[in-house]
Amino acid sequence: MKSFKLVFKHPEAQFPITPLSQEHLNLVNSAMNGHSKTKRWHTLLQTDELVSIVLSDVLFCVSTTLQSTSIHNHIVAPNAIRSLGVLDQQLSNKEKAELRIALRRASEHGNWGEIIMHCLSLFLLFS
Repeated sequence: MKSFKLVFKHPEAQFPITPLSQEHLNLVNSAMNGHSKTKRWHTLLQTDELVSIVLSDVLFCVSTTLQSTSIHNHIVAPNAIRSLGVLDQQLSNKEKAELRIALRRASEHGNWGEIIMHCLSLFLLFS
C-alpha cells in the first residue's frame, strides 16, 4: 500500500489519469448533488468532528458514480473504500479541516471535481 504522506505531498506523480469529460463530470455532479441533498452533508460539515463520516460516505458515492465514466479502470471499487475507523485514524486534524472546507465548497456549489482531484481523495479513490 502506498504511503498517504508520500502521495499527499506529490499526488501528481502517483496518479496520472485522464481528466473526466464534461459529460462525465456533469453525471458525477448530478449524482453527488443528489446524495449531498438527501444525506445532508452540508449540515454535517459544520464541524471537523464529522468530516470522516461524511468523507467515507462521499468516497463511496463518488467511487460508485465514477464506475460508469471513462476513468473507471483507475477507480477503487466502492466496497474497497477504507472504513470510517481507518479514515479517522489516518487523517490529522489539519487534514480534516482542509477536507471539511473542500467538501463544504463542493456541497454548496454543486461541483465535485475538486473533491475527486483533491490529493487525499486521489490516494483513497484511485487504484
